[in-house]
Amino acid sequence: MPMKKYSIPKSWKIEKRDETWVTSPNSPHSKEKSIPLNVLLRDIIGLVDKTREVKRILENGDLEVDGRKIRDHRFGVGLLDVISIPKADFYIRVSLDKKDRLKFIEIDQEEANKKICKIEDKRSVSGGDFQLNLHDGKNIKLEEAEQYSPQDSLLIELPSQEIQKTLEFEEGNQALITGGKHSGKVAEIKQRKIIKGSTPNEVMLDKDGEQFSTIQKYVTVIGENNPEVTTHE
Repeated sequence: MPMKKYSIPKSWKIEKRDETWVTSPNSPHSKEKSIPLNVLLRDIIGLVDKTREVKRILENGDLEVDGRKIRDHRFGVGLLDVISIPKADFYIRVSLDKKDRLKFIEIDQEEANKKICKIEDKRSVSGGDFQLNLHDGKNIKLEEAEQYSPQDSLLIELPSQEIQKTLEFEEGNQALITGGKHSGKVAEIKQRKIIKGSTPNEVMLDKDGEQFSTIQKYVTVIGENNPEVTTHE
């Protein structure tokens, strides 16, 4: 359903429109960290002027998110998603700016075939298999999953979701900060501090010689010596 313009999440980097209502996202991502395709194409990128033009693009099967055709103009895209319109040579990846707002980075066709997903959870499922639950709502079912742990990230091929590489949550690897006052930074993991009780674990990071800490849930590994995907212009 639509929502009032005053309730637009702060992560949407748009000006308030004259209309009273805006499209509410239908998304596997959280409402605060996702934006509907209608708002993205019309109000952020300016690819079209009207909602009916967005609907026409989707009805024609011209737009893909993570390599999958999307038909719903309310579909919400979120962190590290890849939005493609191949016939227009249009490819972007969702990232974050330093104000914790969604931003959209132009990438090339080759990079549009890969994505990083953070492992949120790992569990056993029927038949003795395992399921990895990822930050974008996707699930990957595997016969063996001993080498995968929550907080690690996966470099996956799109649209097959085939795992290309595991990016472990460990010292020396590169991470994107996805919340808090350091949101949007890419920094090197220096140390993880395990805290007993209900207080969140902390991570110490280094950005160009500047050290800072944040809570563990705000840290998404995106590479080893260098990021595997583009998150900044």
